Parts: sequence; C-alpha cells; structure tokens
Amino acid sequence: MLIILMGPPGSGKTTLGRKIADRHGIQFYDMDDAMPSALKEKMRKGELISDVERESLLASVKSDLYGLLQHGPVVAGCVLVREKHRREFFESFPKCIFFKLVAPPEVLSKRLQGRQSHFFNEAALQKMLATEERIQIPHHLVDVTRPVDDIVKDIENQSELK
Repeated sequence: MLIILMGPPGSGKTTLGRKIADRHGIQFYDMDDAMPSALKEKMRKGELISDVERESLLASVKSDLYGLLQHGPVVAGCVLVREKHRREFFESFPKCIFFKLVAPPEVLSKRLQGRQSHFFNEAALQKMLATEERIQIPHHLVDVTRPVDDIVKDIENQSELK
C-alpha cells in the first residue's frame, strides 16, 4: 500500500507523513529528499522547475517508491501539480490512496515564512498555485487548517491504516 499526501509546500505533507509513519511503523518518503540541490536553489530564487526537470525528478521518485514498497507500506509526501503526473502515479501504483492537502494561500504563505531554511519561497508558491491543475484522479480532500492529530485520524480512517 502507498499513501500519497499531495499538496503545495506548507500544506503539512512532511509533518503528517512522519506522524502517520511513526504511528504505524511504516516508511515515510519525502519527495524533497530526492530533489537535486540545483533544483532547490532554483526554487530558492522564486523560480519553478521546468517540465523536463519535473519529469526527471518524478521518474526518480517513482523508482524510489517502487524500491521502498518491496519492504512494506509507504506514506509519501509529493508535490504533484500536473494531472498527467498524478495519473501516472495512479496507474503505476495500483494500491495507492491519494490525499489532497488543502489550505488557503495565506495559511500556506504564513507556514512558509516560519520555515526560513526551506528552499521553497513565497514567490515560487504563488507561481505554483497559479499553475496547479484541477485534480481528477480518485482522491480524498483534507483540510489541513485543523489540528494535526485530527487530520491524521481522518487519513487513517479513509485508508487501510486503522
């Protein structure tokens, strides 16, 4: 089983993913860890990665996830802004459950401001939010403005993690 937490930076993918993984003794995978430093530096400057860079990064992420799934369930935090990429993950991982983490832009901005060491900044966030495509694959919407423990319980209840 693969649980994918999708959302923009600041939506809580890492916080929620780590908490779920710890509670259930499963692996957590953070797409940020697979991102080359050159791409992080680009986003630090407020730029978005190109389609070619995104394709390469997502191929690496998929490969990593295939390997991790050989050892058991995984919860992963991923930024998937294009529907074609979501569809690729949906078709590549048959036992995948998608959760779209949502919060108002001002909440995301405030969270990013509190994370000075993170490579994603306000300018890149606004560009990303403007280009994010409507999600069409089966998924669960999760309001991430609520307490973390409540969100984790909702994700557990909507997945096979009970």
